[in-house]
Amino acid sequence: MKLAVPGFSLETIQKQQEELGTKEKKEIKALNSELEKSKKAEKILHELQEYTARDKDTLFLGYHFEKTYRLIFPSQMVILNSMTNFNGEIPDALAQALFRRTIWAQQFNISYEQFMGFLIQSGLIAYDPSSSKFTLIPLGRTFWEYLVSNNIPLKIPAYDVITAPAE
Repeated sequence: MKLAVPGFSLETIQKQQEELGTKEKKEIKALNSELEKSKKAEKILHELQEYTARDKDTLFLGYHFEKTYRLIFPSQMVILNSMTNFNGEIPDALAQALFRRTIWAQQFNISYEQFMGFLIQSGLIAYDPSSSKFTLIPLGRTFWEYLVSNNIPLKIPAYDVITAPAE
């Protein structure tokens, strides 16, 4: 600072503090540490957002398969199993015969259309009226492979099928 009046001049020089005290060093170290943590968290969040955006279809498919598995009847799994073992098809007559033996047909009055409709609405099978056959479509094959590759129980033998009493 410099102060000058006629006949008198005053000048003071204040040296800047060149060395940091221990308190300031600790604060800077803490701020740097927080900055590093923040950068790491931001990087992880960015990677997670990229992964989710990139794999959203796979995540949705996994969700669809898990939901379908929770809702599917064991006897419907028998039908899917038969289809995977026989060129991805099952005749309508065989599917109806399997359905008639279930508790859903005999005790709960569920219609055959509702029973097979679940598999169709889930995107696992399709019906071809010209050949009177149900066909396992690619999503159905992928569902079956998902169950097998993840060692998920196939609900077979079906506990919802009523066997004829022994004579």
